[in-house]
Amino acid sequence: MVGAIALLLVKLFKEFFHFLPTVISGDSGDVMVGVLTLVDVAQVANLLLIIIFAGYENFVSKIDAGSHEDAPTGWAM
Repeated sequence: MVGAIALLLVKLFKEFFHFLPTVISGDSGDVMVGVLTLVDVAQVANLLLIIIFAGYENFVSKIDAGSHEDAPTGWAM
């Protein structure tokens, strides 16, 4: 799954550099489709991260974030 995230990162940069000329010369519809493509790739990568962390917590070990300074109040279980 980590490899898939790396591949998505490559795809994101490829789409971004393909999208740059469209911003300058394209119409608003093309720009909107380009932005949505970038958001789509980023959201799939975030979904993979969620799956990785959920699988780790369910099958390997609990992630103890209760004592971390950024944890919400009342987070400790």
